[in-house]
Amino acid sequence: MNRALNKILHVIMRLTPNNRFRVRLLRRLGAHVSGDLFVGQNLFIFDGGRTDLLTIGNNVGIGPNVTMVLHSDPSPSPLERIHPKKWEPIRIGEGVWIGASATILGGVQIGEFSIIAAGAVVTKDVPPYSMVAGVPARKIRDIGTKREIMELRGEARK
Repeated sequence: MNRALNKILHVIMRLTPNNRFRVRLLRRLGAHVSGDLFVGQNLFIFDGGRTDLLTIGNNVGIGPNVTMVLHSDPSPSPLERIHPKKWEPIRIGEGVWIGASATILGGVQIGEFSIIAAGAVVTKDVPPYSMVAGVPARKIRDIGTKREIMELRGEARK
């Protein structure tokens, strides 16, 4: 019964127009969410019942139609023998911005204050303070240092 309820909650989370409610449902489903978060509509988390493998830092923005793949299962394909189903965590650092329709695969860690361009397919770790784009996503530039980011936020110490 709990599994069916979680599937229903996933659908409600994807479709509700209220961000606060989407974030509350994401936490209820077991994701580790720190502080403020914006989740665009239609966030699809393919998790095989393991939403707890998703960790999202503070002040993260997730655009609409983003897909996160925590679970892979080739069944019923015969490839299942050489590629068994597995679950891999996704960790999203503080201050990350994920553009619309991006896809993030399991086993990926996105460093703090990074930008994932719209439509990017992230298959490898993203270093902090960088921007990635493309399919597969590649680093296209640095976006500053921690000090520069903090100055923009008005938090730099002199």
